[in-house]
Amino acid sequence: NEDYFIEGQPKLDGLDVIFFNDDSAAIDALIGGQIDLAMRMSTALFQTLQSTQGITTYSIPTNGFDLVRLRSDREPGNNPNVIQALKLATNREAILNVVQQGFGALGNDTPIGPLYEAYFDPSIAPPERDVEAARALLSEAGYNASNPLSKVLHTPDTGGRADLAAVLKEHWAEAGVEIEISVEPESVYYGDDGWLEVDLGITGWGSRPYPQFYLDTMLVTGAKWNESHFSDSEFDELATMASANIDDGQRVSAYRQIQQLLVDRGPILVPYFFAQFGAINDQFTGLELKAFAGRTDFREVGLSNS
Repeated sequence: NEDYFIEGQPKLDGLDVIFFNDDSAAIDALIGGQIDLAMRMSTALFQTLQSTQGITTYSIPTNGFDLVRLRSDREPGNNPNVIQALKLATNREAILNVVQQGFGALGNDTPIGPLYEAYFDPSIAPPERDVEAARALLSEAGYNASNPLSKVLHTPDTGGRADLAAVLKEHWAEAGVEIEISVEPESVYYGDDGWLEVDLGITGWGSRPYPQFYLDTMLVTGAKWNESHFSDSEFDELATMASANIDDGQRVSAYRQIQQLLVDRGPILVPYFFAQFGAINDQFTGLELKAFAGRTDFREVGLSNS
């Protein structure tokens, strides 16, 4: 835009945005010089680029997370012992190290992560892994060696979520849970009869500037994307208080109560908050990757020799 109101911006003449069916194809195109920039990729692909000549890589913390959720409005998720058993059988630190290779931050089974600073309470966390306690809760719910809990775990084929599903299957098997993994293209996972309907799934949620977005769209009763079909009157009251209260101290209190409530009885697991990855041809300068990649500002990106 030659008439742009800030002199010297944008530095590039234009952008061509290309969509790829999978992350690997985009990274191959970046290495091969067919594209100049790639954002949002799996940890494994990002690590291959770190040693690739001619490529500059970026890794920044975000509040994005992969949500593992069990539908709470029908069996087996309507039995609180079941989701608590799955939580107790999960080793979040191992998942962070294996699936994310240590990039990002440990999750606390709530969408309110450390990037939110004052709203985040680091003292609120799920209990340590206890496989025997998980088995006991499943037994109370009616599941045992002769009648094991068996479910299909649905996951998109992007962002390392299939790896997360594989690790969860191993962890939960130690507690006697039998998992069949269904890895699906995003068009299938997010399609009709997909993520909003299945009992057990993994969904990637991008980073947002404020935590209220997650509460209003994912967790309040009747929310548009309430994939766990969670409905809790106390949670709804706290979410409304956090949204409408102009007193920051009361808002902080509401968000911290929400974290505790979700740890205690929420039908979700958040094992980690993932890092945002990006990689660009090193002939360019000025890129500042944003936590939500689609909000990245390209006005200062230019050729290094210009």
